Amino acid sequence: MKATLEQTATNQKPGDKYEVVGGLLQSSGVSYTLDYSKPLGNRIRDVQVNGEDLDLHKDYKVVTHSGMLKGLHRYKELGNGKNIENKEIQLNEFVIAKLRELGEISKPKNMGEIKIIQ
Repeated sequence: MKATLEQTATNQKPGDKYEVVGGLLQSSGVSYTLDYSKPLGNRIRDVQVNGEDLDLHKDYKVVTHSGMLKGLHRYKELGNGKNIENKEIQLNEFVIAKLRELGEISKPKNMGEIKIIQ
């Protein structure tokens, strides 16, 4: 997960302004500090998932689309996940189906917080 968060930092500030790709990775329940004053590989710290410190020995469930799994926007780390389940449907169709399953939805208590240090 930290490698993916490092990539989102690189995508924002790659060194060459013509290499900027997208925005920060969209997430829910993940909070971290992105410190651009630190060297590459050390810019992400204080990572928490659902209010608990990131456990580097634990597996976490991630939902994304096939483009990201294939390395879109340089997110190559996502494709290295375990137990990848491909739904073979468009992302918007998948989201609509999941929302219908839930029946009732509400805003998550914690959307995650990102602290950025320039």
